Formats: sequence, C-alpha cells, structure tokens
Amino acid sequence: MWMLTTSKIYNILFEVAEYRNKWEGHGPIVDSKELQKRLEILRGCLHESKKIISENYKEVFLVSPLKTAFTDGIYHYQAENLMTSRAPFKTVEIETKLPMDSTKKYLVYKGQYIPIELLQLVDIVESPEKEQQACYFYNGIDRKSKKAHYISYHFSKEAEYYIEPSKLENTFKFLG
Repeated sequence: MWMLTTSKIYNILFEVAEYRNKWEGHGPIVDSKELQKRLEILRGCLHESKKIISENYKEVFLVSPLKTAFTDGIYHYQAENLMTSRAPFKTVEIETKLPMDSTKKYLVYKGQYIPIELLQLVDIVESPEKEQQACYFYNGIDRKSKKAHYISYHFSKEAEYYIEPSKLENTFKFLG
C-alpha cells in the first residue's frame, strides 16, 4: 500500500506528465540530439520508479508450495520462489498459519504468517521439452476458440497457451 500512496511515485508521474505536456502538446519539432536527451530524461524517471517499486518487494516471496509439515500450529513449507527472471526456481523455507494449496500461487511477506492467494491470472508452466519452466500471464478470452489465453515472455516457440475458461470461473466471480 505504501508504494501506491508514496509521494515519491506521484512526483515522478507528475514530472513525466509535465514533460509530455511541454514536449508533445506545446513544443516544437526537435532534432535527433534533443530526442536522445529526452529519452535519457525519461529513462531516468523510469529507473527511479523501478527502484521505488523493487525496494517494496524485498520482503515478499511469490511462491508455489511443494512440501509441507505441520508442527505446533505452524505450517512449514518448502516452496519454489517464483520471483526471478528465469527458471530454475530456487526453493525457500516458508512458515504460515494457514495451509496453502499446492496447485496455487501465493504472496508471503517475511515475518508474517498469512499467505495471500493469487488469482489464476499468472501460471507457471513447463516447456514441452520438460527442460524449463516459464511464467505465463492471462491475456483475455480468445474470440475464436473461446478459451482463456495466456502469454509468456520466456519462450519464443511456446509463447502462448489456452485453457478452458471454466477453470477461471472463481477468478471471474471474484473480479465481478
């Protein structure tokens, strides 16, 4: 919540909006040197935004539960940490007060014991060769097949897959 409400993010957004209004709406046509200068300014703003956002996720795991043991009211999990740019995913030790379904993905904050179940809008899938795993993101319902469409930025050959939308029924109900 802090990340969404911090003035640091809003200051960057307001700065970029001022550039847009000044450059696009009211500025003259510029040469390639000026365009390069503007690009560097915007890259700096993007870098600052990424820094603020990434700092917020130092204390968070995005996990897929593997093994569990229950002792003294605490669930002890071995889970795949999905917060990485590429597979294979590392295994982490997580403790929670609530059970986690091994077919679902969760956010777990360090030092807190309540996992937050993610909607089925993100999925981890093995490549057909069973050599790698990749993250796929929900991209809508395909008009022709009427199936839920997922895309990945990890695999070029298998960049998309489809599932029956009925598997997302609870997600769609939740989203209203």
